Amino acid sequence: MQTIGDILSPDFVHARMGDRVEQVLEVMTRQQINTVPVMDDAGSLRGILVRSDIYRFMIDPGHYSSCPVEWVMTKNVVTARLEDSLAETALRLLDHRIEAMPVLDGDRVVGVVSKADLLRHFAMSDASRALQS
Repeated sequence: MQTIGDILSPDFVHARMGDRVEQVLEVMTRQQINTVPVMDDAGSLRGILVRSDIYRFMIDPGHYSSCPVEWVMTKNVVTARLEDSLAETALRLLDHRIEAMPVLDGDRVVGVVSKADLLRHFAMSDASRALQS
């Protein structure tokens, strides 16, 4: 059984408590990502910032350029663990109707897995098997 740990990339974008929403959105746009875990200085998960939540927040006039991510982030975060199976993780994403979620090793965030990551893995696995046939 393959696990999330088998396919997880060690490189991921994250925000820190106190980061400004405007700065994080610029990074998300530049990196073409929609979901960013928010971590404390110890690397523990504190929340998650999703592009659509930022856009909803921007509808109301205010201090978008100076507000911290804590004002917008979701605090009750759906997560995966390194040892979770790929199928279990895919079902969790579908059941919660989310595009991506942080992956934890104990209490520490070690990456982010998305529907696109899982689709890419399954598609490449199928293509590889077809070539071997």
